This record gives sequence, C-alpha cells and structure tokens, in this order.
Amino acid sequence: MDELNDALGDFERMELELLRSEAERMIGSSDFPALCQSLIRMGQRSGERDRELFYRRAYVFFADRGRGYNHALRLMRNLFSILGVLPASGYLLPEGSDEPVEVPSPPIVSLSCPTVSQTGFPGDGEGLKGEKTRCILSVDLTDAAEELDKPRLQQFFLNVREAVKDGQSIVVFRLPYMPREKAMGKFRAISRFFTAEPVFFRPFTDEDILDMAELFFGELGWSVQESARSAFAELVEHAREDGAFYGSHTVRKLVDDVIAAALSAEAENGERVIGPEEVRAAIRFPELYQVGVGNRQDFREIMAELDDMVGMAEVKRSLEEIIGGMLFARKTGSELPAMHMVITGNPGTGKTMVARVIARAMKASGLLPVGKLVECSSADLVAQYVGQSAPLTRDVCRSAYGSVLFIDEAYILSNSTFGKESIAELIVHMENHREEFMVILAGYAGEMREMLEVNPGMTRRIPYQIHLPNCDGVQLAAIFFRLLRKQREQLGKSGVTLSCAPELQAHAEDFFRSIPRETLEDRTFGNGGYARSLLEKTVAAARVRMNGDRPLDDLLTLTEIRLETADFDYAASQVSPC
Repeated sequence: MDELNDALGDFERMELELLRSEAERMIGSSDFPALCQSLIRMGQRSGERDRELFYRRAYVFFADRGRGYNHALRLMRNLFSILGVLPASGYLLPEGSDEPVEVPSPPIVSLSCPTVSQTGFPGDGEGLKGEKTRCILSVDLTDAAEELDKPRLQQFFLNVREAVKDGQSIVVFRLPYMPREKAMGKFRAISRFFTAEPVFFRPFTDEDILDMAELFFGELGWSVQESARSAFAELVEHAREDGAFYGSHTVRKLVDDVIAAALSAEAENGERVIGPEEVRAAIRFPELYQVGVGNRQDFREIMAELDDMVGMAEVKRSLEEIIGGMLFARKTGSELPAMHMVITGNPGTGKTMVARVIARAMKASGLLPVGKLVECSSADLVAQYVGQSAPLTRDVCRSAYGSVLFIDEAYILSNSTFGKESIAELIVHMENHREEFMVILAGYAGEMREMLEVNPGMTRRIPYQIHLPNCDGVQLAAIFFRLLRKQREQLGKSGVTLSCAPELQAHAEDFFRSIPRETLEDRTFGNGGYARSLLEKTVAAARVRMNGDRPLDDLLTLTEIRLETADFDYAASQVSPC
C-alpha cells in the first residue's frame, strides 16, 4: 500500500476529510468517528504486506434499527475504497478506447444469521457460498444473539472468517444495542475467531432526535426556529404512541412531512423557515395515531388457542374480563383503566407463552396497535453507574409503545440501587403512557409479592394479576401428548412417520401420576418444560435404538420413528424434574 500513499493526491485527501466529517456528524455514537479516524491512520501508514490485517479484522456494531447502521456501512465501504483495501469506484478508460467504463462501488453483502433452531442455518458454509469477493460483508446476528456460544454458531464464525480472508472482504457483525457489560459477553464470543473491535450506537435521546431533525432540515436548505423544537418533539411522540418510531428513518420521514406541509401552506412568505405552525400542520391525519377497532375473528381464534392449552381455563377467564372491561370503558367514554399486569408462577408454567397470547389479543381487540411482545430481563434495564438506568429503562419502554413490554424476573430490580432507579422510571411510563403500552411483570409469586409491597406506587398501577400454578400429574401427561401430536405433524411434513407403541400412553400417564407431591410443588419443578424435555429425550432414544449399529449419519435417513416404553423410561432416568 506504499504505492497508495504515494498516489494519495489532493482529491483523495479531500475525500477522506469529507468522509471523516460526515462520520463525526453521526449523532449518538462517538465510537464510529473514532473508528474511522483509526482506520484512516492505519491505511495511510500500512504497506502492501500489511493489507491482510484488514481482512482478518471484524467490527461488531451494537445498533438498533434506525440508528444509522446502513449509513455507517456505506461510509466504511467508501473509506476502504479510498484507502485501496477495497476496489475504488469511478471511471476507467480502457486502452485503445475513447469510451470510459464505469467501475461500481464494492458491494455491501447482507447475511442474516438465524438461530440454531431455524432451518436454513448456514453453519456448514452453504449460506456463504457464491458471495462476492472484495466487499463489505454485513452479518446480522440479532436473532442469534443469545446463542453465540453454541457449537453451530462457532462453526458459522469459522466459515465467515475463511470467506472474508479468501475473498479479501471486510466483515461487520450487527447485534442489537445492549448494556455494555452484557455486550462484552457477546463480543468475547466473536473475538475468539476475529481480531474484533466493538462499536456502540447508543439509543437516541430526545435532544439527539431534535438535533438530527435540525440537521436534516439544514441539508434541505431550511432553518428551524427554537420554538419549533418542542412542536417537533410532539410530532415524534405521536409516532411513538403509534408504535412506529424507527429512529433516524422516522425522523427523516417526519422532516419531509413538515416541509411538504410548509410548501403547501396557503400563506407563503418565501422564507425557508420552520416554525411551530409548520410542524403542527404536518399532523393532518391524527386518526392515524389512534388505536383501531381490532379484528373480532382474530380475537376469537386467539381465545380458542387458550382452550387448547393445558391448565389455561382460569387464564382465559381473566383475560376476557380484563379486555372486556377495557373495551367497555372505551365505548362508554369512561376513564380507561391501566392495562398493566403481573404474571406469577414457577419455571415452565407458561408465563412467556401466556404473555405472547395476551399481546396478540390486545392487538386483535383494538386496544394496542402493534401487539408485539417486547421481551427483556431485569438486567436489560440496569446500567453500571448511577444515573444511567433511568435513560436505559426509558428507551426500553419507548420501544414497546403500541405493544406489550414483558419483564421476566422483575423482582430482581428491587435488589439494588440501580434497579430501584429503573423501577422509578418504569412507574413514570406506566402512569403517563398507560393507554399506549402494557407492562407485564413476571416472576416467582413470593418474590413478586415482596416487590409490590415495597413499591406501593407500582402496586397502584397494576390492577391485574394472574397466577400460573405448578402442573399436576394429569396435566403433565396431557402436555406431553399434546407436544407429541405437534411433533408428529411436524415430522410428517418432512416425510418422517412418528408412532407409539400401544402401551406407551398408559405407561407415561402412570409415570406422571406417580411423581411425588413434594416434587410437583417444588418451586424449581420444570412443569411444561419437564414434559417437553422428556419428549425430546424419548424421541432421541428411539432414533438411536432404531439406527442400531449403523453409522450415525444414517440417523438422517430414518423415515419412521416408533416410541417404545423403554425409550420413555430411559428419558425419565436422564431428565431431572427440578
């Protein structure tokens, strides 16, 4: 790359300076401009023999959607092109020709990494075959964020490493933004395979959003009055209430809306100035931000799903009561009660499953416009330093507007100063945005009761509680065979027949009924998770038995699996109920 440094003329230096300036203008990330500055120094000082260093490095971007990830990729692509690490775009004049030929920019190749349970997993390298060389390879690890230490994910990283080294490409991994301590655990999993560098794009603050809007207005030749900033903040809140705030994408869209409203206004003074009137004129269709009427058929189907779940009759009655009361309040114009809820129960009782059903039911009933389940744990709301937990909690709450925020093991928040800071911020959002989203706190019954007792402000804002008791032997057997039916249907789609010995059902029912009461009532008892583990182990034992002494690869060719009582007994001896 010495030739590059010698050939780096005024134009290239100007390009680098413009690129560096654009990186510094990216709001909410001091890491990215610092990375660009570091890469520029490396590129200008390195020689040809050092070029392999660039292809052995990886960059781990912790960025939520709308945080400028794609823009950052384009800036990196352009930077590496100027430095000669990737091909430069422009025009070439072939020898003996008067017609210039355009050389396109190196591509940005996107690859999404599914979880280990999903089909089409590219751990064997199939997902990387045929990818273009000398490119930016963007690998989205969002769906696999909790599985980075799994063996198949590690094989995937090895394949990526070989692909970028052989293809002289630059790899950028993307993970959602998370607290730095948790992020470092994910980063370490990747740094086993790459010389990696983390880059954080923190969530936008309110000031960030207003600064960004002013920047976008300025790019289009408009100035913004100071009084317009608060009006624009109201416009952003409308988008958040609708559950449709996507960071910079939404801000740019809102800026376009305001400019369109200003240009179409009846009175036009020729000045390109945005005031509060121009901003408010953009809210021409406020009904777009109101909750819809829902879909009664979808709601009935969702309620019917609860009928198919073991032990959910009481949950269904409670949910119908809760949603019916809310719809009645809305119809009569009376004050809408808070939608927040506590779900208590031991592991495996179905707390998360019930929360997913509730989220879908809230959308189908028209009470929430988006109806997603935004899952987080207490650790996701707690930062490392005083004063940081409240903004973190605020951002998580805003991400759930229009949906349901599910906080598992919520009682842990009461155990630290930082957690109590999160609780205080959570209470503010539960009160001020009570009609905009629903909070479900989940955990052990005793711990959740203690948490509410020491936080009376939270208790007043949570009118509903659902308790999911441990399963009894009859319910466990019902869960086991319901899961068995589902697995039989799933395998049948792949051409595999799953059958049972005639005596297996009675044998399994006797086993579940024989589980001691003290085990069933233990707070660590696995409940539905125990039944699922037993089934998985039983099917696995049957596959190995039927394969006999043949090579393990032949397991993949089995077209029939028959479960015997011996398979079930082996599984029961291997799976602990607690």
